[in-house]
Amino acid sequence: MKYKVIGFILLLTFSMGSCTVMKIAKQIKVLKEQAEMYAKAIKNNDYKTLLKHTYPGMVEKLGGESGAQSHLEKMVGQFNVTGMRLDEIITGEPSEIVKSGSEYQSVISQKISVKVPGGFLDSELNFLAVSKDKGKNWFFIDTAKNNPEDFVPQLSPSIKIPPLSKPKFRRE
Repeated sequence: MKYKVIGFILLLTFSMGSCTVMKIAKQIKVLKEQAEMYAKAIKNNDYKTLLKHTYPGMVEKLGGESGAQSHLEKMVGQFNVTGMRLDEIITGEPSEIVKSGSEYQSVISQKISVKVPGGFLDSELNFLAVSKDKGKNWFFIDTAKNNPEDFVPQLSPSIKIPPLSKPKFRRE
């Protein structure tokens, strides 16, 4: 009888641990998929999708959806005037997902290649990813231009955002 109880406890513990691992794996998969959607929206100037995945506090700071869209259109216009063109975005793997208060948080990078006269500028940007619904939907904050602590009061101290790397020029 004693061994049956121990066996049951071990089985229950293994089952609960297995469920947690599957839940985390699903959150990571959803985070990466949504980060790739965000990258595609950046490349295609799809403002609707971009704003859907931009951290709400940032959208609000830019004057709501219409103000944020105007801001993005202006940035893209300035980018195009200089003769630069976004060539490629590759989404990296997210860091560990941590729970802070009611939010889930992670950091995910994107390698970006911009076509410039004579070659390409390659850089890596880091985004703070935040979910307010247990990993079903993710919002992103570009950490190169924004201090995440200004927007996310519950930022976990275990979130480590790598420093911005200097862009590297690559000839055609």
